Formats: sequence, structure tokens, C-alpha cells
Amino acid sequence: MLEQCSNQSEYAFYMRGVIARIEGDLEDALSWFNKALKISANATTYLVNIGRVYFLMGNHKLAVEYLEKAVKANPNDSKAYYWLARAIYHLDTDLFNPCEKARDLLLQAPALQTSVELIIFLAKLVAELGDTTAAIQAYERALQVVKVPYF
Repeated sequence: MLEQCSNQSEYAFYMRGVIARIEGDLEDALSWFNKALKISANATTYLVNIGRVYFLMGNHKLAVEYLEKAVKANPNDSKAYYWLARAIYHLDTDLFNPCEKARDLLLQAPALQTSVELIIFLAKLVAELGDTTAAIQAYERALQVVKVPYF
């Protein structure tokens, strides 16, 4: 039925993509998100979801491509930064240190101080890079953001 819908079904395509992704049907999810993107080419939500699906499929290079477009289109989208940093981190390259590049990207994210996802991933990256003090500070910041009392 969705295939027969007109251009008014952008949200239906998106939701079908979300359902397919949750069900683990990544190829189908990719197809639905691409249909939604064709209708609304500037919608960063679709770019982020396409990048996320490519990430989940293990195609980190294509994930980076779509997620970079999402960050350029909406520099305030914390999910775009999160998934882009994850995709960069998993790139297999000798051209640069993926862990450092992912860290540097997160440090540029406007929502870094308010997004627990971003802060925790940053903590993981700086810990891996050997900066234990920065990792502890990041984890403490994450606790402040979610307002969890110290034990």
C-alpha cells in the first residue's frame, strides 16, 4: 500500500524504515529511508537514519558520507554528531587516527555539554587515547546532565 502512496507519505516511508531497522531488516530500512529522502532531500533525520543503517551494516565509509551531509545540513543535530563519530571511530584507515578524529568531532558538537550520549562516547574515546583525567571529567559531566546522585 505504501508503494502506491503519493509524495504526501514521506512520514509513512520514514516510519516504515524505523520499523524495518528495529526488526533488523536493514536493507528494507535503507530502501524506506531513501524513499523519504527523495521526497524531502534536506531532511537531516533521513540522512542520519541512512547513515545509521550503513553503520549497522558495517559500511562505515558510506555511513560517514551520509552523516557528514547531515551535520552540514543541521550542525545542531546531536544524533548526527554521535553516529558520525561512531562511524569515523570504526573506519579502517592508516590516513589518520580514527579515535582522535572521532574525539575531535565530538569536541566540536554544539550539544556536547547537554547530550549524555555524546559525553559518554567522548569519555570512552579519551580513555582509549590514554587521558584518564579527561575521561573521568566526562563521566562526571554525564552524571550531572542526567542528575544522578554520586554514591
